[in-house]
Amino acid sequence: MKKGLVICLLLVTGLFVWSVTAFASENIQQIVETQHDKSASFIRLFISLVVLVLFIAIARTLFLFQYYKNIFGTKEALLRIAFNSRSLTTTNVRHLAKNPFLQQYKQAIVEKSGQGIAFGLDTNILMHHPSETFELLKNEHIFISREVQKELDGLKNNSNTETATNARRAFKAIEDAQTQGQALTILPSVNFKTLTELKLTDTMDDRILAAYLQIYKQGKAILFLTNDRGAKITARNAGMPVLEVEQSSKGAKNSWTSFIVTGVFALIVLIGLVGYNAVSFFQASSQVSKGFSDARASLFNKANIDSTDYDKIIEQINEDTSHIYNYNNVSQFVEPTERGYAILQSLKAMEHSERAEPTSELREILQPLAKQYYPSIQLSKETDETIQGIFYFGQKDIRFGLLMLNWLTSGNDDDLRELLAIDSSAVGIQLFTDYDNLDQVKHDIINIVSYGPFDN
Repeated sequence: MKKGLVICLLLVTGLFVWSVTAFASENIQQIVETQHDKSASFIRLFISLVVLVLFIAIARTLFLFQYYKNIFGTKEALLRIAFNSRSLTTTNVRHLAKNPFLQQYKQAIVEKSGQGIAFGLDTNILMHHPSETFELLKNEHIFISREVQKELDGLKNNSNTETATNARRAFKAIEDAQTQGQALTILPSVNFKTLTELKLTDTMDDRILAAYLQIYKQGKAILFLTNDRGAKITARNAGMPVLEVEQSSKGAKNSWTSFIVTGVFALIVLIGLVGYNAVSFFQASSQVSKGFSDARASLFNKANIDSTDYDKIIEQINEDTSHIYNYNNVSQFVEPTERGYAILQSLKAMEHSERAEPTSELREILQPLAKQYYPSIQLSKETDETIQGIFYFGQKDIRFGLLMLNWLTSGNDDDLRELLAIDSSAVGIQLFTDYDNLDQVKHDIINIVSYGPFDN
């Protein structure tokens, strides 16, 4: 059965990883093509982390199911997993496979159950297997010495966290048994005279044993439940019947070996996958940063056009009679510039809701000019804020605003370099001469024409 669970676990994990990887592979390629390797690496890292968490949760659940099944049977194991979800997070699975005692313990109790035999519990049984013990003895009479309760009370405040937790868990199991109406009796402490009569010493272990031995001497069928070899030896010597548990652990340990080895191997593989994807993600991030650095450097170099380049651009403009900045076309833009400037000044004093009608006038001013020099520009698709921004940049010369609108429409950096060349020339308005790179120019232009010159 355990090998079947191992194979099932591997198949489920393999199928899930395969399906997720297939899904990721199809989509990652698209992401790489449309966005960046960094996005794809992050998705792979996220998916591998999800797979790792799911694997740990599934493995832990199967581990606990197998553990409960060995003790209580399949039905009870399923009920514990389904209706006691806290056990999935609170049970310390680290010691389960290392301690084969419970399987033999169960078998020994089953052999004695239903015979009217009572069971006296030692402290160490309650410290390590409280819930399992009460579950196995739910139809039997249980005795607990007052000395056991005292020992647990002292241990619940122990400096060792695990010891203190175990003691509190034992108290919880005892209380649950009482509230559920289980046959449970707390025996009073024995006195020194009783210890002497039973030929026991005044130690805590002997006092615990004496409480049960006294009942046995009175003719009650009772078995002492302990996993302490010293306590067993003392009990047998005093004539106290002890629940004998077969301590052969070789087979039990071997039964868990393949399960644990397989789980650890799969866990190592998944951790390696997470590590690989994490490294890939950070490498991709580094490449992104490097790419931005290279881009900034490239933009910086392109922005630093020397005077010879400026002269060539201006010379080409002067030779092109159809160009908006050709000196033969200057007079055509004087009146539109003055009208636009006056409207722009009036807009400053208006509320946002009042600017629609004056902005329409600005569109009318631009319409014939744009149609003549830049027919690809569709003013009807531009927002009011963009129109206002164009006149803001072109308030001293509307040609500069139109040239800027042309670049916004084309997105061509050559058009932007032409704009910078004109800006730094004798006819320019010197807006961008102090900028270091194209990024700064683009940022300011797009910011103002997107949000308008007044609300920016």
